[in-house]
Amino acid sequence: MDTNAHIIIAEDEPTIANKVKELITELGWNSDLVGNVPDLLEKLGSTKRPYDIVVLDRMMGGADSADYVANIRMQYPALRIFVLSAIDSSLEKAKLIDSGADEYLAKPFESTEFKARLKALIRRSSNSDAHLNYNVANLTLDLIHRTVAVNGEVLNLTAKEFLVLHALCSVIGKIYSKNQLIESIWGFSLENETNVVESTMNSLRRKLENAGSKVQIKNTRFVGYWVEV
Repeated sequence: MDTNAHIIIAEDEPTIANKVKELITELGWNSDLVGNVPDLLEKLGSTKRPYDIVVLDRMMGGADSADYVANIRMQYPALRIFVLSAIDSSLEKAKLIDSGADEYLAKPFESTEFKARLKALIRRSSNSDAHLNYNVANLTLDLIHRTVAVNGEVLNLTAKEFLVLHALCSVIGKIYSKNQLIESIWGFSLENETNVVESTMNSLRRKLENAGSKVQIKNTRFVGYWVEV
């Protein structure tokens, strides 16, 4: 991870948001600020330079951000999640860590402790970056830069195509239903019939086949999708 960390703060209480931003600035790092989960997800998906850390308020505008931690972890595996919460409970902390959070700090908190934990998270992230690339046959996934290469040649994938391929390749042979994919990657429930998954899979298959990938996407109607090598 770059020592000039790129951080986003998701906090709807202005006093706390400004305090966190000020503490991050004191450490010499840049930060952006959003006040709700939808804006956070939009920023994560549209930024040109991936964020290194999200400082995530547990409750924002009546929504429990804990419900989104697992999906954020799946879609942005290189992103470190630092949860701030008024709920000071070891059970809640364990729940969030199990869901994918990297750090949990109860409010109110001391400035020195926040900065120490944030610096420690940056150090841990730097030490683990080397493990965020992995190979499946002749295909390489770079989870930091969110790229896919076949035989060393980088493919021109959309953001959703990358996320789909990453999900399928995480466990070779594991079957993902259409509903599972659309809820975890597109972020909404499948209430009406849509071909968004099918069209993404068709495009992704073509790109993999044209590049000579040994990784193949398989599917059975009404069951789901998986990859074979």
